[in-house]
Amino acid sequence: MPHRGKMLFNSIFQNKLIKLKSAGKHSSSYMELLKPEFADFVICLNEGKSPIDKRGCHPKANTVPPEVCQKIHEHIFCFPRNKTHYAGKDIDYPVARLDVKTMHSMYSEKYSDLDVK
Repeated sequence: MPHRGKMLFNSIFQNKLIKLKSAGKHSSSYMELLKPEFADFVICLNEGKSPIDKRGCHPKANTVPPEVCQKIHEHIFCFPRNKTHYAGKDIDYPVARLDVKTMHSMYSEKYSDLDVK
């Protein structure tokens, strides 16, 4: 199996080198970009595994902590709620005089120590 993978790698690498020679004055920069990809490709062919995807492993910048989410949820459900009349199942919804802007201003007053936008 390793021999087949190596042969396949060599044929792919040679095809790419031909394209690089006709690329012009930036051929060396293209070759530098392609080398790590092909090195990973050889390892994967020899081991019989797909490469590990390392994208998206950083911490997300816009995440809201779970404690803050819980407080927001509790704040929304502390207001009086009405039941639907025409729906087939029981659904509660906030009373009509409450809107998101009012609820947000009340939340900001209640939890002024939290930094939520």
